[in-house]
Amino acid sequence: MLKNQEEETQRYKLRPDTIILAGTARLPEKIRPKDSVGYLAIYLEIDPINSEIVDVSSTLIPSLGEKIIYNALLGHEIKNGVQYAIKQIETR
Repeated sequence: MLKNQEEETQRYKLRPDTIILAGTARLPEKIRPKDSVGYLAIYLEIDPINSEIVDVSSTLIPSLGEKIIYNALLGHEIKNGVQYAIKQIETR
C-alpha cells in the first residue's frame, strides 16, 4: 500500500476512545460565501491519554488551507498549550 493510502486509511480509522472538540467563528460578511451561514468550524480529535491531536477537520476552508491547518495541528499536544500551534498557522 502506498504511504498516502496508509495515511488516508489511518485518518478514517475509528478511534472510540478519543474526544472531539469543536470551535466556531463567524466570518466577516464581506468574505462570507453567499450560500452559507458564514460560520467557520474547526474540529479536533484528541487522544485523552496524552492529549495529542490525532485528526483535524474544518468547514468553509479551501483544501489548501485545510491542509495547512491539518499539518500545523496534527500531533500537537493540547496540554502544552495552543500558542505554538497558532504560531505555526499564522506563519504559513
